[in-house]
Amino acid sequence: MLVESEPAGAPLAIYERIVATAEPFAAGGKNTGWQEITSGAKTPHALSLRVGFYHVAIEAFEDYKRSETDVNLAPGHVYTFKANLSQGEFLGFLRVTATAEGAKIYVDDPPPHKRAPWGRTPHGALINPGKHRIWVEASGHEPFAASLDTAHGKTAELEAKLRRVPWGMLEIEGDAEEVEIDVDGQEHAPYLQSGKPANVKLPAGKHQLVLDASGRKAFAGEIDVPRGQTRSVHATLNESYPRGQAIASGVLAVAAGVGGYFLYDFANRRAEKEDEEKTPEEDRNSHIFRNISYGVLAGAGVLAGVSIFFSIYDPVPDSFVQADEPRELDEPAPKDKPKKKPEKSARGGLLQVGAQAGPQGAGLGVGGRF
Repeated sequence: MLVESEPAGAPLAIYERIVATAEPFAAGGKNTGWQEITSGAKTPHALSLRVGFYHVAIEAFEDYKRSETDVNLAPGHVYTFKANLSQGEFLGFLRVTATAEGAKIYVDDPPPHKRAPWGRTPHGALINPGKHRIWVEASGHEPFAASLDTAHGKTAELEAKLRRVPWGMLEIEGDAEEVEIDVDGQEHAPYLQSGKPANVKLPAGKHQLVLDASGRKAFAGEIDVPRGQTRSVHATLNESYPRGQAIASGVLAVAAGVGGYFLYDFANRRAEKEDEEKTPEEDRNSHIFRNISYGVLAGAGVLAGVSIFFSIYDPVPDSFVQADEPRELDEPAPKDKPKKKPEKSARGGLLQVGAQAGPQGAGLGVGGRF
């Protein structure tokens, strides 16, 4: 296909429709389903194209208007498109740039806007001369507005310096069916694994985040919320280490301590009898009860130590969160990433306490592996 213009040297853009059901091409629109196949071309320009549906646009330049057409290329044909550009004798040229690329531009269309955007930054086109009101808007930024005058045959330049809004979004998900969310001591709606991630709107800056779930270790830490952007947080809440052994050992320690005290007291009262009132057998029994009380009290001390140990010992790793890089508010979340699995402890951590009996006597056995 050959594309020419009068005058020559006009900037050329050709778009191919890659989705058969795509909407007609519209200048300044999103044009989903279309793909630009030229870059930096100027008329005259010849190129080979495959069979298909195309939109040919000769962009406005100098003082000439934009010209465009649709072309349906069939096999076995040669196509020539020649545009006689009309001069915008009553038009000026406006070019708008912004600190955020792709920001929407509205011309003489105040909020709430009733028309499609005039273009997206950076963008330039012919415009009627006179005074105009311009609005530039981008996701996560405060709206920008300005007024300017355009003159016939002149180019007006506008740079929109956009500032981000003073708040951001925290998007939270976890590996538990329900995760309770607390930010700076304030509770928020929980995350449910059966639904979408929980979204919390917060002032930009650092916040104290606490995530908790039934039977899991709570996560508590600091998270930084960006201005005018979304930060996703993925929580891995590891299961809590059971404390049943600590409780059982503590109860046994108290019971053994009470029993040992009463045995010791009983033995002392037997020993305090007048010598003439005691039989040899009673004297021997008082010594035996005293020795048993010593053993029971020693066992109570061991059980108390075991209880303290199990209260402190925890082989399960702490819960943690993975925070993604910030993204724009209107940008969809990236596809699911494989979540990091909790690290397993290299040591089993099992301590056993139990009574032992044999032909030579009885005692208290303590053993373990770590």
